[in-house]
Amino acid sequence: MKILFAEDNQDIREFYCSLFSECIPGIQIVEVENGKNGIAELLKRNNSFDLVITDYFMPNGHGDLICNYLYKTGSNIPFIYLTARPYEEIMTKTTFFPMRKGLDHYLKKSGNVNNFYHKMHDICLSIINYYKESNMSAPDGFPQISEYFLQTIK
Repeated sequence: MKILFAEDNQDIREFYCSLFSECIPGIQIVEVENGKNGIAELLKRNNSFDLVITDYFMPNGHGDLICNYLYKTGSNIPFIYLTARPYEEIMTKTTFFPMRKGLDHYLKKSGNVNNFYHKMHDICLSIINYYKESNMSAPDGFPQISEYFLQTIK
C-alpha cells in the first residue's frame, strides 16, 4: 500500500506515519510538507497512491489543492483531511469536499490515539464499501488497516 501524507509539522507527520507503518509491513509513505509538493508527487508517480492524507492549512499550498486536483482529474484515490480545523470550516473553504461519496473523509486531530484508531477503522470500512459498490477491488491495505486499528482500540 502506498500513502501520500501532506503535513507541514514534521513531528505530527512522523507521529501519524509511524501509526500507519506499525499496521502494514512494507507500507510506503511519501511525506510532503504542503499541497503543492503533494500534487507534484501525484504527478511524478502517475497518481499511483492508494490513499492521500493531508492537513488543511499549510504554507505553500493548503490541502484543498490536493483535494481539488483529485476531484478535477476524476481520481478514485481515497482522501482524508486530518486537521485540527472544524469540519464546518473545511466545508466552507474547500470547493470539492466532500464531493466523492465514500472516498472523501474528515478526521479531526485530537491527540487521542484510540479515537484516531476508531475513526480510521470506520473510514477504511467506508472506502472498502465504496470499492465494492463500484465493482472494483480495494487495495489490499485497507482491510489490514481496518483490522489492525479495530484490534488496537482499547
